Amino acid sequence: MIVTTLQRQEFGIVMHKTRAMIIVQITSLTKLRFLFKRAGINTQLDKKILNGGKAKVIVTETVPFIIRYNKNRERASVTFRYSVWNKHGVLLSINITIM
Repeated sequence: MIVTTLQRQEFGIVMHKTRAMIIVQITSLTKLRFLFKRAGINTQLDKKILNGGKAKVIVTETVPFIIRYNKNRERASVTFRYSVWNKHGVLLSINITIM
């Protein structure tokens, strides 16, 4: 069975739809901040860490912020990457998936 995927692209957002899934890829940090603000999500995407380091969410065209919604299971998952620097400036990069 072939499932047609519709792709809709606006500035900073790429959307794919199938019968079972909706996948939204946000490729612009500016757009992500705007959407969070519009949704009433009051969070900072850049944080200072207790040990003197810092963490920052990374959003680019090659590393998008992804929201997947499975219509059949009614389950959403969020995948994103953030980078962490310790107080000495050593960079660590981490992928996160939240279901």
